[in-house]
Amino acid sequence: IGSGDSLRVNPIETTTYYLKALQCKLTTYDTVTITVLPAPLIPINVSVVNTLTNSEFTIKYIGDNRPELQAELFNSVGQIVRRFVFTETINVGISELATGIYYCRISKDNVPVLVQKIVKMR
Repeated sequence: IGSGDSLRVNPIETTTYYLKALQCKLTTYDTVTITVLPAPLIPINVSVVNTLTNSEFTIKYIGDNRPELQAELFNSVGQIVRRFVFTETINVGISELATGIYYCRISKDNVPVLVQKIVKMR
């Protein structure tokens, strides 16, 4: 699928890639699985704003019928740093988290609704 310092893949289904790295006459192997989430089946009007921040971001949730949604905030290596539920627009404070890239995954009954990248600045 390519070579160089980085690779970009866009699978349409969950796929495992086998990697081979050559560095200083040393060959190493590893695997990476890219999980493709299905398109949401639930019509929900939710968005994440203020995603480049040092203190908080906002999840906007509008509409007449707003079922309870689950949210997970996880870091760039996939560790979940926070879980919460919400039924209306909410401000999510992240001032205590380390600077870096995080992802906010929103779902309804384990059905993905939205995944948004959050960049925590100094």
